Amino acid sequence: MTPSTLLFGRNQLGKIHDNVREALETLIPDNRNLEEERAEAEEKIMTNQTKNEENYNKHRRKAKEYKVGQYVMISNVDSTSGANKKLIPKYRGPYQIKTKLPNDRYVVTDIPGFQQTQIPYDSILDVTRLTPYDSN
Repeated sequence: MTPSTLLFGRNQLGKIHDNVREALETLIPDNRNLEEERAEAEEKIMTNQTKNEENYNKHRRKAKEYKVGQYVMISNVDSTSGANKKLIPKYRGPYQIKTKLPNDRYVVTDIPGFQQTQIPYDSILDVTRLTPYDSN
């Protein structure tokens, strides 16, 4: 059903009516029950949402979890125009997990005593940008 059928009880095709009330009173048949049609549409929407969620979650894997204090590497995003990105390292670091936040995010900081840049690094990153640090 179209949204206008569910809302007004009339499928709005063709010319747009200026006076909506007049159009609704003259064009809606009395034998239609909008509440039943709306309930049916709501039920169909809910079942479609459930199916879509199940289909999406079939191929989704659980995000990797890191512990506070664990060393990680951050994916290296170099946005310098004209620079060759073929030979730059894929990750930079190591850094340390300072805090775990909701929605698979972490506060990442420099390792105490091993600051790599002049400005201390302190950022919130998504788990997809992190990888565990291998000291070998």
